[in-house]
Amino acid sequence: MKKIYLLLFLCCLTQYTFSQSDLSKEQVAIFSQLSKELEGTYQIQMIDTRHLPTIPLDIFPKIKENRKEDVVSYIFIAPDTRVKILPQSVIDDENFRAVEKIVFINSSEL
Repeated sequence: MKKIYLLLFLCCLTQYTFSQSDLSKEQVAIFSQLSKELEGTYQIQMIDTRHLPTIPLDIFPKIKENRKEDVVSYIFIAPDTRVKILPQSVIDDENFRAVEKIVFINSSEL
């Protein structure tokens, strides 16, 4: 059973895409770099769905702007997709562990 979940997770990572719509090449490069810097400090939560997320690149500055000092915050990017943003105090903790990039949750868990 664990192998099935691992396979599903790996498929999700390979299918995980970023949307870049009307961004210039320069903006895409900046946002892509920012996504690498923020990795592990945010989590894409798919709610009541098994669809793979499509995340606009311009979400990364919003993640940075919406990060709180001591409180988890969220950005909804679609009715079934939200981004969980870890607080700075959690990230700065010496025992910090990066969160999974994508998780699938039921609305009953919210």
